Amino acid sequence: MKVLFTGCTFAEETLKKLEEKNIIVVNGRMDYSEQELTDKLKEFDCYINGGDEICTSKVIENNKHLKLISFMGTGYQKYIDVPTAKQYNIPVSYTPSANAKAVAEYTVALILDSVKKITFSNNQVKEKEWNKIKTFNLEGKTLGIVGMGAIGTHIAKILCDGFGMNLIYNSQTSKENIDKKYNTQMVSLDEIFKNADVISVNATYNENNISMITNKQLELMKKHVVLVNTARQELIDKNDLYDYMKRNENCSLAMDGFYKEPITKETEDEFLNLTDNQFLITPHNAYNSKDAVIEMERMLIESLEDVLNKKDIRNIVQE
Repeated sequence: MKVLFTGCTFAEETLKKLEEKNIIVVNGRMDYSEQELTDKLKEFDCYINGGDEICTSKVIENNKHLKLISFMGTGYQKYIDVPTAKQYNIPVSYTPSANAKAVAEYTVALILDSVKKITFSNNQVKEKEWNKIKTFNLEGKTLGIVGMGAIGTHIAKILCDGFGMNLIYNSQTSKENIDKKYNTQMVSLDEIFKNADVISVNATYNENNISMITNKQLELMKKHVVLVNTARQELIDKNDLYDYMKRNENCSLAMDGFYKEPITKETEDEFLNLTDNQFLITPHNAYNSKDAVIEMERMLIESLEDVLNKKDIRNIVQE
């Protein structure tokens, strides 16, 4: 069974063990165009999406022979056309919760950097500018989490237990254990943006919540708010966010990933002109800890072995 694994690959020892089981994994690029991916997959039985390419309906319709499409991570919705895969009875698997702690820790790092202006100060000192910036403490401040799943729960544990922040959250359903532990309750999206000093966006991305956050919510934010998005950027309306940032220089924004990925030397986007003091961006890397990758690889291999052994596929997408 031949497998294309884009953007990443397994360790050499793992590849050898898989080969002994008749699972041949070939490493592919992370930036295939739609046509390139369509053509490339014709020679493979299974496909693991570990890069930035999009597995569109066209790709799937021209590769109906595929026995499995896997996503290395949790946010498969942007990268794989699941309805089309289902139409052709191609199972789609992913690695649920495998990177939750990694993303949570990374989110907290971005929050701390944004609050304490660490990267900005570092860059200034290296430019021989010795400026001391007054920041604020997190203790006693209000943390607003949009999306209280596994990632949001870990973020709350770090910042509320560790830093003494107060918690409010918005999610698809209320979380009784969270309410009890942190003496809080689920509130509306508007209340999050009105009352929080730090806002972390961690909602699951789907076609129903694109641009769930618009100028309506952004205009409610406090003057010195820190807004961090380590989920899909499309959850926040791009034009509204940029317009807000241009008009409110005291707001700090951090995001992991971008609206169109990857960013290259040819990319021209007005967001990239925002000052370092106001805007932090990283290359969709929050998930990428050694520990998380080990767990994701284990789950990917489980799904491949299930296909090979004609068993019910574990970690399947339920849509």
